[in-house]
Amino acid sequence: METRRNYFYRQATWVSPCIIAMMVVPGLISTKAHAAETYTAHETSMINTVNTIWTLVAAFLVFGMQAGFVMLEAGFARKKETVNILMECIYDTCLCGILFWAVGYAFMFGNGNGFIGWGGADGKNGSFYKIPLLLMAAPVSLYLRTGYSSMHLPIPAQPLYQAQ
Repeated sequence: METRRNYFYRQATWVSPCIIAMMVVPGLISTKAHAAETYTAHETSMINTVNTIWTLVAAFLVFGMQAGFVMLEAGFARKKETVNILMECIYDTCLCGILFWAVGYAFMFGNGNGFIGWGGADGKNGSFYKIPLLLMAAPVSLYLRTGYSSMHLPIPAQPLYQAQ
C-alpha cells in the first residue's frame, strides 16, 4: 500500500511540468489582439435589453432555488423545528435584502478605489438591473451556513449569528 507521502510526491511530479507548460506555451503561440467590433446604437440597445432580461430570469430562478433550500433544510430537521426553520429562512431573506441594499450594493458599485466602493451608488453606471439577482443570491450563503445550526441555537441568538 502506498503511503500518503509517496502519493503526494508522485502527483507533484505531474503538476510542475503542467504549470511550466501553461506558462510557456501561450508565449510560443502568440497572435495579435483584435479590437472588438463597434455596434450601432440599435444593436447596443438590443444587447442591453437581452442582458437585462436574462439577468431577471436568472434572479427568478435563484428565488425559486431558495424555496428548495428551505425545504431541504426543513427536511433535515426534526418535526418540531420545521416552523422555526421556515420562519428563519424568511427572516434571512428579508435581512439579506435590507443589508445588501444598505451596504453591499455600495461596496460593489459605489465610488471608491479599485478594491472596494463606498457611497455614491446612484446607478449612473447602469448597474440597477443587477440588483434582483444579487438580492436573491445573498441569502443562499446564509441558508448554507444556518442549515447546520438551526437546531442548536436558541431563536433569540439566531439574528446575531446571521448578521456576522
